[in-house]
Amino acid sequence: MITLMGTAGFVTIGVALFIVGIVVWASLTSHRLRRLERAVQQAESAVDLALTKRFAVIARMHEAIRTVDPGIVGFSDAVTWQNGIPPLSSIRDKAVYASQMDMLSTVLGKSADTCPALPSDPLIADLRVAIANTDDQLQTARRLYNATVSRANKIAATFPDLIVANALRIEKRAFFDVDADHGQTPEENL
Repeated sequence: MITLMGTAGFVTIGVALFIVGIVVWASLTSHRLRRLERAVQQAESAVDLALTKRFAVIARMHEAIRTVDPGIVGFSDAVTWQNGIPPLSSIRDKAVYASQMDMLSTVLGKSADTCPALPSDPLIADLRVAIANTDDQLQTARRLYNATVSRANKIAATFPDLIVANALRIEKRAFFDVDADHGQTPEENL
């Protein structure tokens, strides 16, 4: 039977196997990239949830301090996000918002320390613990998001996977924040 097939038959079978291999590879790569895109979206949702929780706790702290110190300032910028994360906010917008919340948290902490009645108030102590917990949750969500984005960006930029990524219109994603120590994004530190 092998002798009956001839060279043309072997070439045809070889080309067919090559095409099947390309289709299988493209399908597997497409599936992997779509799975990574979902993972990035889930990680960004975790960042949104952490930011929302953090806002709620800081708002409660602000209200508690304002009852004793009505002159406390600094909450007006963050109030625009009181109804949650705006739907079209980019990850960079969220990083700026997180920075604003950091500054506000610092101002509130200093106010709580300087008001005579507040340092011993159990509500303030509980809110400080809650702020620390939400800060930890945000940092965890940020690390997860950045790690997932880094993995997705590397795969989508590596040949030959970038061919499938371009066909699926998968673009490079931004990281959540800038590394303050070196002035570089986490991707540049890799």
